[in-house]
Amino acid sequence: MVEDKTSENYIHWRIKQGFDLQQADFLYHSIENTPRRIKEIETWLVSNETERAALWSPTIDTIVAAQKSIYERHDRLAKKLIPRLHVTLPRIKNSTKLALTGHYYEALVLLRSAIEGFLRFTLDLVYEFRFHLAETLGELEDELWKDARKVEHALAIGPMCNWLKKMKLAGNPPFTSKKNLYKYLDIDSLNYYTHSNIIPMIGKNDGIFDSERFEYYVNLHRKVIESIIIIWQNLSDKIEKLDEPLVSPNTDFSPENMPMLAKLIQKR
Repeated sequence: MVEDKTSENYIHWRIKQGFDLQQADFLYHSIENTPRRIKEIETWLVSNETERAALWSPTIDTIVAAQKSIYERHDRLAKKLIPRLHVTLPRIKNSTKLALTGHYYEALVLLRSAIEGFLRFTLDLVYEFRFHLAETLGELEDELWKDARKVEHALAIGPMCNWLKKMKLAGNPPFTSKKNLYKYLDIDSLNYYTHSNIIPMIGKNDGIFDSERFEYYVNLHRKVIESIIIIWQNLSDKIEKLDEPLVSPNTDFSPENMPMLAKLIQKR
């Protein structure tokens, strides 16, 4: 049986979205009033309690600030990058929605897919700006990085991380050999879910809030956004370095939450 508090919170949430009291009450007691949806609603409400929302909502603000910064530049990078964001960022957004309703397994599968898509279109951007990046690309031993653009037999996520490291788009600073992009994003653990291993599959508990899984997702989500902005910043600097960074510490993000990004901005 649904607790009165859950019902009240749900109706209050719907009213804030623009529904009136009668409409919100109808939604709760009709469309939403199934055992599965009730679990998801309860989990969503718990995930959005003030102390938990404070863990994930600042990350959303940071990626929005970075996009705004890129858009306002109106340069060639912005024109090439922004359309590609419409491919990757919606997957990250949908992944977050799944996590906030207790579907952690599916959220992690989709998050890994978003990471792979981001790395792939980044190497495609490198190809688009290959003449601007001639010095960087001339230092590479071969051009196998172009295989990321293939439709069939394309580069896997590990080699793509390595190529971005060699191109110094995900290099040192701020990443190191012990904390490279692949390890920082915990790709091995994400593969554990994506490749449908038995243990995580049978351990699914859809719709139920799990504090440990919630915190793991939130921390990884923050690292993904941080890494994306780091790569954007490095690519932007290599094409045409501007004085101002894409995002500023203590204004657009907390250095404690995104220490790698703070390190990069300090070094540049």
